[in-house]
Amino acid sequence: MAHIGTADYVLMVHPDVPAKTAADYIRYAKANPGKMNYATAGIGSATHLSMAYFNGLAGIDVVHVPLKATGEAINELISGHAQAVIAASIGALAFARDNRVRLIGVTSLKRSRYLPDVPTIAESGLPGYQFDSWFGLLGPAATPASEINRINTAMAIVLKDPMVLARLDKQGVEPLAMGNPDFTRLLASDYKRMAEVVRTSAAKVD
Repeated sequence: MAHIGTADYVLMVHPDVPAKTAADYIRYAKANPGKMNYATAGIGSATHLSMAYFNGLAGIDVVHVPLKATGEAINELISGHAQAVIAASIGALAFARDNRVRLIGVTSLKRSRYLPDVPTIAESGLPGYQFDSWFGLLGPAATPASEINRINTAMAIVLKDPMVLARLDKQGVEPLAMGNPDFTRLLASDYKRMAEVVRTSAAKVD
């Protein structure tokens, strides 16, 4: 019905991994199949699916270590028990200048407003890769078109409110008003793409 905005993620590796770009990481993983791992916030989480999608596109074999929260996954990375993590860019800001980890690529198609110096994964070694989380308002399929248009118009106004924009910014969400037809196409595209990722990653609801 109404799109609100998107949040991107960043691929982080332990300094022992000889990779400064996505291309470096892929080469290293291919040279060490099954010997590397990545930590996530759990099976089926965005941190899991984003990395599973990356691995699938890159054609690499990396072991999944599911935990209960992104913070735990990052701690495993810092300690050297995990070689890679994909975490929300806003949460990774605290580690941008931390020599215990290395940020090598953001998951969005364009560079993150929160980490402008970090290249995208697509530009640094894996063309075509994109993974971000969208936020929006959904409603029953039978909602009248007039109501959908009214909600879209209201959302476009809300997304110009300085207080709302400030709150979204603190949450790492980049606002983006989107008409219902475009939002519907986004939903259909994401459903198809992520359904394949879920199938190949063996993600499931516990």
